[in-house]
Amino acid sequence: MRAAKVVRATMDSMRPLLLSLPTLRVIQLVRDPRAVALSRVRANGTSSRGIYTLRTRKSNIVAEASLYCHHVTPDIRSRLALEREFPGRILTVRYEDVVDNPEQQFRDVYRLLDEPIPNATLDEMQKRAQYGKKMHLSTWQQNVTYEEAVAIARQCAELFRLLNITAVDV
Repeated sequence: MRAAKVVRATMDSMRPLLLSLPTLRVIQLVRDPRAVALSRVRANGTSSRGIYTLRTRKSNIVAEASLYCHHVTPDIRSRLALEREFPGRILTVRYEDVVDNPEQQFRDVYRLLDEPIPNATLDEMQKRAQYGKKMHLSTWQQNVTYEEAVAIARQCAELFRLLNITAVDV
């Protein structure tokens, strides 16, 4: 078994690979756009991750989220079409779900690969769960204003629907 992490590859680019490699499995990792935008804004224009922030030198979490959603939403639509064409060969994983329940997410990944999950992997997950600090998944909720959250919900409505994410918690 070989694994490769490919950053910013589109799901459209996976079709030729899925056609030519019948044992290939694809995992699409996605993240809540509010968390992505907060991370990009916090980069404060020092990296290419904050595209809007880098270009304008002004932090704007709504613009960053909108850019992310504009890029990821069509990719999710492509993945849905590929899943119909290549059933059982593609898995979507939400970052928040991995942090919330890593064991289940790893089990899903290994099920996709049709492989048993190694005991060493389970042992490592249990060790990290007991001794590691749990990441704060709701950091964006403490750093994004209600008005910004509503604006992001409008800009990213389709992505929220496709990922079954609640857009605004009142």
